[in-house]
Amino acid sequence: MLRSFSYAAHAAHNAFAQRRPDDAKYLEPWSTLWQNSVSTEFLRAYHATILAKDPDLIPKAKQAQLLLSAYLLEKSLYELLYELNNRPACVRIPSQASCPCICRYFPGLSSLRYKIHSFCSC
Repeated sequence: MLRSFSYAAHAAHNAFAQRRPDDAKYLEPWSTLWQNSVSTEFLRAYHATILAKDPDLIPKAKQAQLLLSAYLLEKSLYELLYELNNRPACVRIPSQASCPCICRYFPGLSSLRYKIHSFCSC
């Protein structure tokens, strides 16, 4: 779901940018805010639901963040390959998701970071 929220935000932003390219830069912070807000609420509700059923299934906060980051990186890299093969015009969406994870957790991967850095702001 988290990656779907990202795609929804980018799709709305791209549709707006096609109609009003001069104003698109003003919408980007709002689409990011929306994506972050719905993702946070989804994770909060997911956590609360699992916690109510079986608290032992919930890892500690640091472990949970690391697991979530690893999952999101894996998912965004999978999406990147998919978009490169099927919809090259959409490659920016998973690239923007991959870059912060790579920059934060794998700073030694400078060649990969350089190649996708043009799509992100880290």
